[in-house]
Amino acid sequence: DVNYFLELISACAIWSVIGIKFFFNQKRALQFLSLGLATIQLIWVLIAGYTLSNTIISTMGNKLAYYNDLFNQVQKATQAGIVLSDDYLDMVVLSGQSIYYQPFEYGQLYQAHLWNPTTFAEEINQKSFPLILIGGNTLDKPCCWPPPLVDAIQNNYQMVAESQLLLFTPMK
Repeated sequence: DVNYFLELISACAIWSVIGIKFFFNQKRALQFLSLGLATIQLIWVLIAGYTLSNTIISTMGNKLAYYNDLFNQVQKATQAGIVLSDDYLDMVVLSGQSIYYQPFEYGQLYQAHLWNPTTFAEEINQKSFPLILIGGNTLDKPCCWPPPLVDAIQNNYQMVAESQLLLFTPMK
């Protein structure tokens, strides 16, 4: 979520520079109009930023115990082997594990016919991964998990569905 905030800041900086250039190249009446529009923009950004931050902070605060439990599961699983994830890669890295599979990047390579997931699917078939975390409510995410990987996960792992998260552990 931080990158969206940085994009907003960048856009505001660019618009501010354009506004300053416009401000000094105009007549006095347009300068007042420009100053008024810049003031309205600043007020809008402050209100939106305050509202968004309060919403995100309260939402995250309510789920802190859930994320802590999930992080503990990830840490335990990383001690047993490599953990795969898409939306929760930060927890994998914070658990001391390097990223083994970058779902979006490899998904794009697969769609461009530049990567063959057969070897990786075989690792999944061998139940080499103690935990697979997939964000959202579905395993059908072609941008991240090509069909051979989805088939391997479905055939060899049991799923526990939670709110906006699918946890997969090897079938016994």
